[in-house]
This record gives sequence, structure tokens and C-alpha cells, in this order.
Amino acid sequence: MDKRIRKSISTTITVVIIVVIIVIAAGVGVYLATTSKTSTTSTTSTSSVTTAATSCNTSSSTFCFPAKPKGSNATLSGTVTIGVMTDTTDGLSSIGIPIGYATQLAAGDINTWLAGTQWAGKVTFKVDILNYALENSEAATDLSAFASDGITVVVGPLNSGTVGAIYSTAQSDNIVLISPSSTSVLLAGVSNYLYRTVPNDAFQAQADSQEMYQDGVRNLIIVYTNQAYGSGLANATSSLFKAKGGNVTAMIPYTPSTTSFGPTLASMNSAWSTAVANAGGNTSAVAFQVIGYQEVGSLLQQASTSYPSLLNSTQPWYGTDGESDNVAFTNTTFASYSLTARLPSTFYETTNTSATGRVCAAIDTNTSGGCDPYTLNAYDDTWLAADALMQCGANSGTCLASGAVAQVANESVGVTGAMTLGSDHDRIGNAYVIYDIQSISGTITWVIAGNWTVATDMVTWNQYKPKF
Repeated sequence: MDKRIRKSISTTITVVIIVVIIVIAAGVGVYLATTSKTSTTSTTSTSSVTTAATSCNTSSSTFCFPAKPKGSNATLSGTVTIGVMTDTTDGLSSIGIPIGYATQLAAGDINTWLAGTQWAGKVTFKVDILNYALENSEAATDLSAFASDGITVVVGPLNSGTVGAIYSTAQSDNIVLISPSSTSVLLAGVSNYLYRTVPNDAFQAQADSQEMYQDGVRNLIIVYTNQAYGSGLANATSSLFKAKGGNVTAMIPYTPSTTSFGPTLASMNSAWSTAVANAGGNTSAVAFQVIGYQEVGSLLQQASTSYPSLLNSTQPWYGTDGESDNVAFTNTTFASYSLTARLPSTFYETTNTSATGRVCAAIDTNTSGGCDPYTLNAYDDTWLAADALMQCGANSGTCLASGAVAQVANESVGVTGAMTLGSDHDRIGNAYVIYDIQSISGTITWVIAGNWTVATDMVTWNQYKPKF
């Protein structure tokens, strides 16, 4: 079956974007150029920000880019397409579908902004969304299709395994990849054609290892999806946890396509017995960390039948950003098992701007996946791609990779806050929030239970701290 889904802006989405454009015309700025790299959480200020290139006030209805046309040398004109690689049918579909919508929303917002600038009548942007369904071979085919269509910048892919499989081909084809959600430390700085607007897992591993050690875990069992994301985070967390004085009893990989977790659970049960013995029978000193995606819901469900004592462990099952705030764990199929496991899961902390609420409201209204940082990243990434193309003044992957993407990112604030990249082309991480699954007024839902910062290397819990 051909899993590629080609669409620019469908009739349905066009209607939605027209509505959003009306809202924009009523007056909320979205994308700001700034020289300040300092961000604070949940700001709603309307102060002016300025760069050498342009200035704007965040309370105005004008979108602001640092880019200006390149005069007589500018060749960027007509309709320019930004590619999007997302997942609408596989293990990341719960965020992949909203991500696709977010890029379409951004394209409409960009074109609305352009109408009031010196780019009016010169250039418009659209997105071409392909569903690669987390299959590397399909992603390679999609990349070839983008190259044939003259596309030079792509938002995606979502997962690190696919990013690692295609980035060298993208470089050969002069196509820049901007991923909103790939976090593997193995991909940091591998190519000038790869940028990631999420911190890599060197930061998350610090947060995770401190969270578990601070909670009293001394014997850790790490279960992980065996691809670039899972293995990279598992190894980084293991190393840091050991450095704190903890012991990693076992590291248990499973293949990404696993649906029947019998062998995995048998290994987990054996490792649990060993870890409890090493802890002198103290189950409070033993915990599982599970690094994966939506398939972890099936792991929880099958554990409840085969090894219910594991699911009811003293310590919670610790998750990561692959599970965090994912609606798959609060649906009717997996919610009860997720609640039993508790599943406190880290997610990098974004900084809200005055426009974040508007964008989130549109995403929440028009998709079932919800508005998470990866989805907001994809919205910002679409603006970043368009702005960098205008900075180049040409539809040139070579120019984008030669510094335009990094320059624009480091001068910009999106709906996720300052987009500052490190020298490895990954977003600089400062803090992580910890989501947990709890029953609130009879509804099983994700709540923010705590946070971790680089500055303190400590987890601070709030009233929703998981019960250990």
C-alpha cells in the first residue's frame, strides 16, 4: 500500500486557515525578531523588540521577520513549497497529525503577514505534507520526491531513527532538514543540512537521571526502543545515573515494531528480581525507565495481565519525552494501566509568548492530538524555513545550510520562545517539565507535576507529585 499522502492545503484546512486569518487580522503578533536570548516562562508582555534588520511590537497584528529582500539579486518569487515529513498512521501519529496541521496553519499565517510587507505580491508559501509512517525507506522515497519538486527545506522527519537514515541523502540533494522532535545525541552536529529545534537528549538524560536518583532509585532497569532515539537516551541516562552512584541492573531493548511484549516482560521480571535482591529487598530503591513511543501503552496493558506486580511497583515507571503528554496514554484503551504505572515523563520546557494560546487553541480545536511542544515547534519551524529562504533571497539549500537557518533561528522568537541553537545545530536546553498521569475530578489526564533546570540540576515537585 502506498503510504504517501500528498496534500498542500486541503479544502477543509483552507476553511480553517481563513478563520484563523480573520483572527490574526484582529491583532496578535506571532513571530518576533529579537537579539535577546533570555526567556522567561509564560510571558504575555507586549514590549517592543528590535534588531538591526527590523523592529516590531508584540501587541501589533504584524508578524516580524529579521529577513529583508536581497534587492536586485533576489530570485525568490512565486509560490515556494516547504516540505513536511510527518507520521499520520503509525507510532507517532498522535503528534504527527497535529504537526501536519500546525505547518498548514503556519503557512496561512505567513502569507497573511507577507501581504503587509515589501514581499507582498512577490512570494507566497505553501507546505507539501507526506506521511512516511516512521518507515526509513518511505522517507527516502519522499525525500526524492521533494528533490524532484525543487523543494530545498523540509520540516521533519519526526523520529531520530529516520533522521539518521536520510540526512546524508538530504545533504547530497541540497535539502535542509529542520526536525521539531528528533533528540538523539548521536545526531548532534552531524551535518550542516540538519537542524533540530528541540534540545538533544544530553539534556534530557541529565534531567531523567537526577529525577530517579533524587526519588531514591538506586537500582535501575532501562527498557528502550532499539533505534537512535531509544539507544542514545538509554546509554546517556545509564552513564549519568551510574556517575551519581546508582546501579543499572539491566538494559532491555525491543524492536520498534514490537506489538507482543511477552519476551520483553519476561526479561523485565527477571531483572526486577535481581535488582530487588541487590537492594536487599527494598523495592523503593528499584525502578523501571521506559523509553519509547505510543507502543509503551501496549507494554503497560500486557504487563497488567502477565506481570501485574511489575505494574504495581513501589516506584513509578519513569517515562521520557516519547510518552510525555501523549494522548495515547489517556485514551480508553490504556488510561487505567497508565494511571497504575503513573509514568512521570520529562519534556523540554518551552516559553509561552502572547501568541502561543491562539496557536494552541487552533490546534486543539482542529485535531485530536492536542498542542504539545513538538507541535508548536513544527509551527515555528515552518516560519523558520520561510524566513531563512527570504534571508537567502533564493530557493537554495546550499545557502540555507551555509548559515541562513542558524542565523534566523538565533535572531528569532517563536510561539515556543527563543529558538537559540548551539554549535551542534540543536536547540539549547535549559529546563524540563515532568508530566504525570493522574485522575483529576474523575478524568485520567496528564498534569505537570514538577520541573528540572540545568542551573540547579534538581527536580522540584508540586502538588501533583506522583505517589511513590
